[in-house]
Amino acid sequence: AVSLAALLACAAFAPTLSSKGVPLDEIFVNDTPSVAAQQTLAEHFPGGSGNPAVVIAEAGRLDPVLRAARDTPGVASAAPVTASGRPGGGTPLVVDGRVRIDATLQAPAD
Repeated sequence: AVSLAALLACAAFAPTLSSKGVPLDEIFVNDTPSVAAQQTLAEHFPGGSGNPAVVIAEAGRLDPVLRAARDTPGVASAAPVTASGRPGGGTPLVVDGRVRIDATLQAPAD
């Protein structure tokens, strides 16, 4: 009965818990070179440039899907993957009737 009462008391406060966490650049107490480097990179490159969101679409719907990706809030850029591997560097690579679009997000993965 005591265990049940303690469990119910803890459950009553569960909705008030915050699970937002701490951003990576605020984890360290002292200044660190890695945090300074990350902040410098963030000034010059979109936050998600190292880890783009991948969108798969039917090849015939590339243009409207690409337009929708570019118009989505929070997306810095979007480009189809090409045979050369460079974004926007040629004809989109079609595999099994589908194309891949890499969307770079403005916010970092953190």
